[in-house]
Amino acid sequence: MKTFELYNIENYAVLDGGESGCTWHRLQLDYEAEDSMLLHVSFYASDDKGAAAQKRPDAFVKTCTLTLADSPQKFDMLLHDCTGRYLCVDTQIPLKSLTASSPAQSLLDYLPEIYQERGSFADRYLSVFQSLYEDMESSIENSGSLYDVESAEDAFLPELAHWLGLEDTLLWGAGRLREVLKHTGRLHRARGTIGGLELIIKLYCGGQAYFVENYHIKRYIKNNSELKHFYPDYGEHFTLWIFLSAELNEGEKETLEELINRNKPAHVSARLIVLKQAIVPGSHSYLGINSVISDYSQARLGGDSALNYAVLG
Repeated sequence: MKTFELYNIENYAVLDGGESGCTWHRLQLDYEAEDSMLLHVSFYASDDKGAAAQKRPDAFVKTCTLTLADSPQKFDMLLHDCTGRYLCVDTQIPLKSLTASSPAQSLLDYLPEIYQERGSFADRYLSVFQSLYEDMESSIENSGSLYDVESAEDAFLPELAHWLGLEDTLLWGAGRLREVLKHTGRLHRARGTIGGLELIIKLYCGGQAYFVENYHIKRYIKNNSELKHFYPDYGEHFTLWIFLSAELNEGEKETLEELINRNKPAHVSARLIVLKQAIVPGSHSYLGINSVISDYSQARLGGDSALNYAVLG
């Protein structure tokens, strides 16, 4: 059985079965419901491509009308006696996707010939169970997508992370967790190292990390009271600077500190400092990192005048 799919449809679609006399089997619609709206599903099949492109209302077979607010956001129906290369479907509302399958198949084919009457009660009754069976068969066939980080649904990502031994899934959130899962191997290999922390910080907030360990400042701090002001806990912690293009709120900063503490090297503690894009006396301002002295440029008023120097007062 072949499946034909279209996405982001206005309200009218034409599917090409590829051969004349194609017998269509099933139609599935995926849409976004809005209150007080009706879904009218009409269709017909034809071997004439020109007739299909013209959207002939007189040829449509109206099949169903339902209130969207009271219905699921998926519509599923079997197409009985629908034959023609081109399947034309009119819904009068936008669709996220439309799926049709061909050729038509029925469980009647497994019964004695005397019961194989198309369109009979037995045919319609068995088609309900046939649809359930086809859905289960499709789920099994496509089950591999559940284990693919790119295609897995958001709800399944925590389970996938658990299988891969990734902790802190609640700290990452669904938006970042997918990207983290792509780097699970690197995170496991680099756990407890500077490289591992750099990767975690980049994945969480996209920031550039700078590490200041005791040996970096050991030769300078003994006789430098100003340096002691910036590193009051020298000898007890390593200091981690993070330079960000956008500020973190308090909740995000606490989450980032928790991730750092869970993935830092053993038997050491860390102090987190988020650098701001500014030169502020008495704070962490580092030339070439979060502070830049730019080239001289002329000041302009209204775009018509230029001031080489300006003195106020």
